[in-house]
Amino acid sequence: MALALSFDKLVLVGRDAFRLKALQGKVERRGCQAVISSDLVQVRNADVVITATSAPRAIIKSEHLKQSAVVFEVSQPRNVSESLVKQRPDILVIDGSMASVPKNIRFWWMSLPPQHTFGCMAETILQAITNDDRHHVGKVDFSFMGVIAERGRAFGFPAAEFTSFNEKIPPEKFLEISSR
Repeated sequence: MALALSFDKLVLVGRDAFRLKALQGKVERRGCQAVISSDLVQVRNADVVITATSAPRAIIKSEHLKQSAVVFEVSQPRNVSESLVKQRPDILVIDGSMASVPKNIRFWWMSLPPQHTFGCMAETILQAITNDDRHHVGKVDFSFMGVIAERGRAFGFPAAEFTSFNEKIPPEKFLEISSR
């Protein structure tokens, strides 16, 4: 949500109208215009798309994305397929919510780049290291996000470099997208 609130206007798309309306209210109270819809076509004009669904498969299709769109892919499983990016090289998909891990930690069962893990896994490890047994599922606690970021830096779990489908994104790709 913190990333989303850095924009002037949001298009919130989801299946649950009640939850969308509640989220719209929260967003607008923070000074950001928000439009709600249940139709993915509504993201067609977005420069940046942030996915955060529990869909079991890729749901974002080529027709949902404008030229040179940037997709911040927080969802697992992914909401955007790698084949879409191959069809549409103008699109940049950024693997979201990733953390770096110390070199001596390996997650061999995850199909992630070396020294990477999902943010939620890093958060759980950091809570265990610091004996924090509080429950943080559900409503986003922005103050706790800051605590976790600070713990991450202290214990060697900082935010990871940006990747796309587990490959490091070269800096020139960001320049290329921003110049369009």
